[in-house]
Amino acid sequence: MLWTDGACSRQSDPLFRRAGWGLFYAPGHENNSGGPCGGLEQTNQRGETEAIHESLRRAGGAGSRPVQINSDSAYCVGRFAILQSREGVCVATWDPADLWAQIQELPRRAEAAWLLYR
Repeated sequence: MLWTDGACSRQSDPLFRRAGWGLFYAPGHENNSGGPCGGLEQTNQRGETEAIHESLRRAGGAGSRPVQINSDSAYCVGRFAILQSREGVCVATWDPADLWAQIQELPRRAEAAWLLYR
């Protein structure tokens, strides 16, 4: 079980805003991590989505246990539910489309469970 979060400083200024992501498992856990978001589009939504992408990417290979991802982003949880319910979903209009396309291709995506928290 892990918690994800994303954030963006100076959100209203497109020239100076910077987004970041974080993963939290437990106090002092070796897999707690975070970092700046890549890409030109630096938004809070990118931070939230990057955290989810990283959590799934790091979830492990074949034989790993299913992962429960906790997120405070209703947008991300809702989009992920759409990906889980149908094959071939077009994510080109989703924000950020590049990260959702990568998430769509991850092999562990089908084994993730979601819980929205506030």
